[in-house]
Amino acid sequence: MKRLTRLDIILVAAFFATTFLLAVIHPPSAKVRKNQPRASATAVQRSEKEDLKFPFPFKIQEKEIEQKIKNNPVLAARYRMVSFFFTLVSIGSLFCLGHLVYCFFTGKRFYQPLGSPPPPNWGLREIVRLVLLVLVVAQTAIILEMLAARVWRPAWMDRNVLALLNTVLMDVSAALGVWWFLRKVSSQAVPLRRWKTVSFAISCYLVFLPGFFILTAAVVSFMQKVNIEPAPQAAVTMFLSENRASVIWWLMLLATVGGPIAEELFFRGLLYRYLRVRLGVVMGLAVSALLFSALHANLLALVPVFALGLLLGWVYEKTGTLLAPMSIHIAHNASMLTLASVVKDLLA
Repeated sequence: MKRLTRLDIILVAAFFATTFLLAVIHPPSAKVRKNQPRASATAVQRSEKEDLKFPFPFKIQEKEIEQKIKNNPVLAARYRMVSFFFTLVSIGSLFCLGHLVYCFFTGKRFYQPLGSPPPPNWGLREIVRLVLLVLVVAQTAIILEMLAARVWRPAWMDRNVLALLNTVLMDVSAALGVWWFLRKVSSQAVPLRRWKTVSFAISCYLVFLPGFFILTAAVVSFMQKVNIEPAPQAAVTMFLSENRASVIWWLMLLATVGGPIAEELFFRGLLYRYLRVRLGVVMGLAVSALLFSALHANLLALVPVFALGLLLGWVYEKTGTLLAPMSIHIAHNASMLTLASVVKDLLA
């Protein structure tokens, strides 16, 4: 085992220092002032916590849906557009599933392998260093943002905005850090070629999508049977509870572009390429998918996101380009947000 270098010690110390400061420095409430009575401050904090909650699972009667659509022409138009979109998705899924069954019985290949991920020229030490560096940079930026909020914080900068800003800082730091590292260690470390693989990736996602919904429904049913209240992911909760158009658009941009790019650069472009060499393809897929699922920190999404992580890693293994998992990840997040927007309109 290699000895710790001065750089390793500095990164570990900086990580623990910034983590401690984040735990100590709490972002002040935008609605609470020092001259307010204690009861008022407590009430505001309770109100902010309640704003983040949203009823789940959603219990809507069919008659209520028909009545809302009938009374709201705009909602009716959006509902028809989304229904048409998911109808096309369903048709595409059935076509791809049919083609898969046909290939299975005829012995033909459903896909043609287009390449494989290039071997890494880095080890676990470099991955840990990069993770610590990204966390230190992101946490330092968040600390500075929190300190600035104590001096100047407008009324519109509530918990949703602060959470969105913190997520942007983390994703940007991760994406730039991993991209810089991969480009530095190898000229072919970030394969983004073979645009034709996007169609193959979307076809695989259409085959996967019905199973994803079935798996999610099974997890919800199991959690209800064991008296565990299922809750959506934090980003979905924020999307459902937020009414400001500007915040919603920034959240959608982050969820459909920023997050997928940053996560695919790290989990597939960096981590999986190391794991497939050290553990093999199967174990590399499983471990990277498990860590990918754990990152989302949601009990409801744990199993479905693990399955999605397996798909993303498998598609990357068969194409050798990050465009494939990135396109699936973007399509998946966009589809889930589209579905969440309909649910939000119906529950409004």
